[in-house]
Amino acid sequence: MELINNRIKEIKNSIANGDIEQAVIKLTFLTEDFANNFHEQAILLQGEYRRLKKKIIIQGYSDNVRNIENEIARRALLMAGEIEGNIQTESTFSKTIKRKITNDRIIFYDEISSPTQEKMLFVKGEKIEKKFNSFHLKPIDFDLKSGEITTVTGVNGSGKSTLLKIIAGQLKNTEGKLAFFFDNQNSWRTIKKNIGYLPQLHVTPPRIKTKNLLNYTAKMYRIPKLIIPKLINEYLIRLGLQNEADKYLSELSQGFRLRVELVRILMLRPKILILDEPLANLDFITRHIFIDDIRNFTNSISYPLTTIISSHNIEDIEIVSDNYIILDSGKTLFSGSKKKFKSLIENNIFELVTDEDINKLTKQLTKLSKTIKLHQFGTFQIIETKQSINLQKLLDVLSQGDIKIKHIQEVSLNSKSLLVKNYIDKFK
Repeated sequence: MELINNRIKEIKNSIANGDIEQAVIKLTFLTEDFANNFHEQAILLQGEYRRLKKKIIIQGYSDNVRNIENEIARRALLMAGEIEGNIQTESTFSKTIKRKITNDRIIFYDEISSPTQEKMLFVKGEKIEKKFNSFHLKPIDFDLKSGEITTVTGVNGSGKSTLLKIIAGQLKNTEGKLAFFFDNQNSWRTIKKNIGYLPQLHVTPPRIKTKNLLNYTAKMYRIPKLIIPKLINEYLIRLGLQNEADKYLSELSQGFRLRVELVRILMLRPKILILDEPLANLDFITRHIFIDDIRNFTNSISYPLTTIISSHNIEDIEIVSDNYIILDSGKTLFSGSKKKFKSLIENNIFELVTDEDINKLTKQLTKLSKTIKLHQFGTFQIIETKQSINLQKLLDVLSQGDIKIKHIQEVSLNSKSLLVKNYIDKFK
């Protein structure tokens, strides 16, 4: 019951803060997880808000628009209140794990029921290795759990796509064990039915309409005919695509085409979602909307996802990440939880862009501390300091020296810091 109350409180806070969109999205997930009899109403309410949002973009705010928005907020609050009053007990979920089949590379497990409340292990990699003639993904261990997002970062050619393809079953690992924890799975073929994989280079047929493509996908995977229209409509609304349903894919932006591909995957209710560089070619706003969508679907109670994403947009994606895998030239620099990563941080690292002379910059920084290290990386500098020196102290000393700053940010707590440190150590 506490979980439901927290969800309802989040909805009320979103409305109080004027974020109606987040409120209706959270309401949709609440009804899906705990109050299915309200779910269709919540979907319709979210659809109404999506249409209103388009009107706001085109026409701007007016008294009429504000009245509609207030009405949607009122109905969302009313529905949340009804759910709060109707649901007395929270669903309980059991957990049993039993080994089913083992072979030389893949281990299957059986009898796991609804891994929902507890973040259960779904995929385990032990010393996974892949050797090509010109590349070697060195041994890597990882745990992927339900309801968690794991990000894979690294420079080009570090092995990100290779790792994702191994997990997706597109490549066979040369060495190591890959274990899957599913219910009633006894072969690699049935395991793959529970994996949703979106490769970096995916091709969508341009001369087909969005709704027709989704209908074709549903029929191809033998989704019952009676529920296909309702299912497609639900996901079009939840991902803000209802206005694009009758458009050809060639008419859609890169961001909308990506969402269409995501709908094609989510309709099949996979347990594992694998996305290879999904944020490439997306603008700043579209990236953040897409990341929010992934976080919401991953956190679902009824259909939690085990999500693993590779990306070069480190700062954007790692905000919502639970775990990091950091690779460089096939070598694992780190694999584990965000909490574990933070505990390993020894120094603060800042990224700086300025046109000032490097000698002037160095002289000014040494006034703050003699131990500060400055490294030049093309058009920007990396400043390495003790943990006691925060961003404010750094800004103060740079300001005192009249250093003109174009850009500055702390990167100590994301994977960029480890990649930078590794690069510096290579060329010492």
